[in-house]
Amino acid sequence: MPKIHLTPNFVSNPPKPAGKAKVDYFDVEIPGFLLEVRVTGKSTYYQRYRDTSGRLKQFRIGPVDSVFLDDARNKAKKIRSQASMGLDPRKNLDRLKEIPTFKDFVNQKYLPFVQVQKRSWEADKRESWDRFFKLTFLPYFAKFLSTQQPQAFMEVQHAQNSQIYTGQSAQRIPYCFQNRPAGPSHQGQRQ
Repeated sequence: MPKIHLTPNFVSNPPKPAGKAKVDYFDVEIPGFLLEVRVTGKSTYYQRYRDTSGRLKQFRIGPVDSVFLDDARNKAKKIRSQASMGLDPRKNLDRLKEIPTFKDFVNQKYLPFVQVQKRSWEADKRESWDRFFKLTFLPYFAKFLSTQQPQAFMEVQHAQNSQIYTGQSAQRIPYCFQNRPAGPSHQGQRQ
């Protein structure tokens, strides 16, 4: 548990741990901010804090090759400030985990509703579901959260759909996103 002033030079080439799986280098500037260096040479920034129950927690900020030291320090300060105000920095992450992916939303909510409520479902299924939605659209969006909307892809898809399909058929995909459930950051806003 060595304490050191973390610098960009040190972070870019930290000494690998000898005889251990990992070593934590704590920053002298920000209490709880640390650089974890593993035997493999990979390094990750973390911020330690105490939750409202007094338990020691560790928030993963990111790997050294993806996050600059200054950005990691700023994030560590935010985490530290949230913890000191009695807020749990991990709570928002836990809320995001509860949001279904788009694939789960379609399979668990959208399809059961459409199959019962939409009279033309059988015709739609024959005409476009398997050919377009299942093969083109769903594989791309499967891992997105149901509250995310990748706008650039939507515009390209809509342009392609307008050439292939007519009228309301071309509007189905944008309509599906306009009526998606509101997530934590979208509550109270109309989409």
